[in-house]
Parts: sequence; structure tokens; C-alpha cells
Amino acid sequence: MDEAIQRGSVAQVVVLGAGLDTRSARLARPGVRFFEVDHPATQGYKRAALEAVPGYPRDASVFVPCDFERDDFAMALKGAGFQTDLATIVIWEGVIPYLTEDAVRSTFRVLASMLAPESRVYFDYVDHARGADGVADFAGEAGEPFLFKTPDISPLVCGEGFQKVDSLLMTSAQRARTGQDAVNAPFFARWYLAEAVR
Repeated sequence: MDEAIQRGSVAQVVVLGAGLDTRSARLARPGVRFFEVDHPATQGYKRAALEAVPGYPRDASVFVPCDFERDDFAMALKGAGFQTDLATIVIWEGVIPYLTEDAVRSTFRVLASMLAPESRVYFDYVDHARGADGVADFAGEAGEPFLFKTPDISPLVCGEGFQKVDSLLMTSAQRARTGQDAVNAPFFARWYLAEAVR
């Protein structure tokens, strides 16, 4: 996902459900504007924590407070200066498994309606058909159960307005990067990284 931002010729990057993400500080470059969209309480926590980090570029990103259960994140982004006519990269990482299918569909539908052609969404998702490895059980016991799992998310995403989706298993990504299989990471065999093209 970092590499997609570094090689992409876009003017805007949106980190959806940003949490404590630091991409705007790590990957800043002239002409690229970062927007972080998340719950106001999460953003408040992050901004307070950053005050204790000397030299952190706190203005590297536009913070867009949004309660996803109540607010329209597209409207919130536009109100913060997001431009719908510019090619954009959206990072949506570590979120989809915790949402219902309806919420996943709705988010892709809104993204398709607001993004300029050739914009891209980078995200991850989990395949329920590749066996149990304890991660899903752990997430459920921690109060964050996996609600959405699929062996192929392409029909859903394309059905909501995207041209195509390319998915890559984390095991394949690990092998391509290092020439070795992931060690002690069975979850990689059911965890996908994906790119959706608007």
C-alpha cells in the first residue's frame, strides 16, 4: 500500500478508518494532499498522542472526523477540501473483516460515486474458505469478530461501480518479496491484499 502511494501519480490520498496510521508523515511529497477519515474520538486520541512526539509533522494530513455509523464520509471529505475530479488513492486497511456485507457494499458504492476515473482503492479482506487458524477466534474473543469473509470480493466491488479488482494472497506477496514462505503466519494463507480500479 505504501508502494502504491509512492509510485502513484495522484494529488490526493484518503486513509479511510485511519486509526493511528502515519502514512501522511512517512510518505509526504509535494503536490499530494492526505486526508485521514476516522471517528472523532479516535482522532482526538491520535492528535493528543502526537503532541508528545517531537518533530512529528502534525499538519501533514487533513483530519476528517466522521462517525461512520451516523455520518456521510463523502460529504465530510468534500467539506474538508477533497476534490472529486482528481485521481485519488484510497487506503482502507484492516477494516473490512469487521463490517457487515451491507456496510462493505455501501462503502464501495459511495467510493465509486465520489472518486474520479482511474482512482484506486487498496484494501484487505479475509477468505472464510481456507481453514481455521485461531485468528478469527481470537478476534471474536477480543470483542471484534470477523463479520465479513469471502473467497472472492471482485463481484461485490465491481457490482458497486468499480472496473476491476486484483487480489493477492499475503502468502504470495511474502514469497514475491522475500523468496520465502511466511514463518508462523498461517493467517497469511487466507488474507488478501487487493486493488480496485475506479
